[in-house]
Amino acid sequence: MQYYQSENVCFAGPLWHVVRVAPRPRAELRAAKDIDKALGFTVFVPIELAWCTVRGVRVIGRKPLFPGYAFVAVDPYRQDWQRLLDIDGVVDVLGRPRGDERGLPSWVPTKHIDELRHAERVGVFDRTKPEPDGFAIGESVRVATGPFNGLRAEIISFNARMKSATAKKRAKILLEFFGRLMSVEVDVMRLEKLA
Repeated sequence: MQYYQSENVCFAGPLWHVVRVAPRPRAELRAAKDIDKALGFTVFVPIELAWCTVRGVRVIGRKPLFPGYAFVAVDPYRQDWQRLLDIDGVVDVLGRPRGDERGLPSWVPTKHIDELRHAERVGVFDRTKPEPDGFAIGESVRVATGPFNGLRAEIISFNARMKSATAKKRAKILLEFFGRLMSVEVDVMRLEKLA
């Protein structure tokens, strides 16, 4: 296996780069579809669900969480990231070398992309419901990350500050820690259902 080495850090496999797309409606989704079809790269565009009014009818609208941007996984040893610039609608790859410089553009750690995917899956970006998808008050869950990782808990309530999609939805949970029951507030994306 080959590795890409940069600033005393070694990487193997695909790196997540951020592409900026033209400022047009739904340009992120069109560019993502074209990148996947033409280049075969994995593309991720986090989607936010929100209520909107279309011709006087209230409907659920889907829009990109980061308007104008998409995440693309490119393996630097097997794929040429510069081909992204040939896709219609792609304006730039953030942090790309200019001129004759060799190297790679800036990348986002896979951990952050995984967190975004998990948050989207559990409904953190769904502003149409008062509580996150899949979780209910009184439900038993497991804390997936953070200082209480692996502990079982019960959801007591939700504190959904839903003014914007980037506001974190939090759950108040009751868990046993060092033989005592304690109430803790955590991000919903840190929880997972028990099987």
